[in-house]
Amino acid sequence: EDRCRVEYDVRNTSIARGVVLKGDRAKIEQSAVPTAAMWYPRLGKSREDVLVTANDEYKFKMWSSSSSTCRKTVLAPTYGGPVSSLAVLPRSPTDLAASGSGTAEEEAKAAERNDPEFLVYGTSEKVVGLLMLPLNGNPDATMGLIAHPGEVSAVVPTFDGRFLLTAGGDDMCVNVWVVDTRPLEALVASSASEGGVIEPYVALLEGGADGDFYQEICDFFTYAQLRSQGEGATSPRRASGRVPLSELPNLMRALGFYPTEQEVENLVNEVKYSLFSATGDTVAEITLDDLIRLYVNHRPVLGIGKAQITDAMRLLADQLDQASGLGGMGDGSVAWSALAQMLKSRGEALSERELATCLQALIGDEELSGRVAPDRLAHDVLGFEDYEGEGEGGDSAVAESKGDE
Repeated sequence: EDRCRVEYDVRNTSIARGVVLKGDRAKIEQSAVPTAAMWYPRLGKSREDVLVTANDEYKFKMWSSSSSTCRKTVLAPTYGGPVSSLAVLPRSPTDLAASGSGTAEEEAKAAERNDPEFLVYGTSEKVVGLLMLPLNGNPDATMGLIAHPGEVSAVVPTFDGRFLLTAGGDDMCVNVWVVDTRPLEALVASSASEGGVIEPYVALLEGGADGDFYQEICDFFTYAQLRSQGEGATSPRRASGRVPLSELPNLMRALGFYPTEQEVENLVNEVKYSLFSATGDTVAEITLDDLIRLYVNHRPVLGIGKAQITDAMRLLADQLDQASGLGGMGDGSVAWSALAQMLKSRGEALSERELATCLQALIGDEELSGRVAPDRLAHDVLGFEDYEGEGEGGDSAVAESKGDE
């Protein structure tokens, strides 16, 4: 739970030397906790070794083994809890020929290469399933089923990929499942032919393709094209259907997703190096489809509610009280002077000017002083509407900002 990736030097590890590490620990998450990891299979012309991790915020992340940079972030299955185990589903050399999905020459090459086409996954509770490769966040390319009434302790495919063995917990059972990937392949092919490859991602947006939010995305993308050519330009505009990569962070913020600086770096690197492992080339522009796919894959699955705000404030209050040696109020409140100092010195620190600009946008000319309690921070400063009322969702209800409607 330290959110770090560690590489062990097995060859030089011994009883006398103890456990030897290769290089330094690399922190791979800011808030999420990694729950599973595996080497991502090399597909096609890929020339890079990639580690894929799953986390408790329902994301898969792919990491370059050489540079430790995040190559890609995609949406993971969101049913049955976070993914806790991953494995490659082996592919028989006769699989492609049996499916009749290519010419004889293509089938022979694919059988010789024997690239895997699926991963198997398990969650900590009840659910196991399949993921079609490559991992791209397409909700149609994954399925899950209830395999056990409670804990799923292990998920292992057989050597030929025909069966999947799952072990439970208190049920004391090992189940054997026949693997049939054809329905999943048919669903992906059908959705691609009917609505294009972007249609499954659009369906995850509020209102779908006919909703107001999709139209907002199109409008913001059009404005980004104009902005990139100069807002005061008098020469004819050129609508290329692409915007520079530098506009991507602003587009995400305009859509209501406010990434951290680390997340912005991951977003930019994902697009910039999307073709690097196959061709060695970098990408400098994105299309509307790219924007939608990136937004769906990177936006948080779980919103921020009253419970998360209260827990964070109590943690800060405990740390400050321990550092000062004074007892706290017990309500999670923090002195504004101490909170402001933390904002300017920890994590992705704000400068004095940046903090003043944020406060001006949030509360205008009002001055913060005294102790700031969780409810005051959420309602009076951040403008979250539902903090005082639990609503139908109770503590898990998502807090929505009232500032930019």
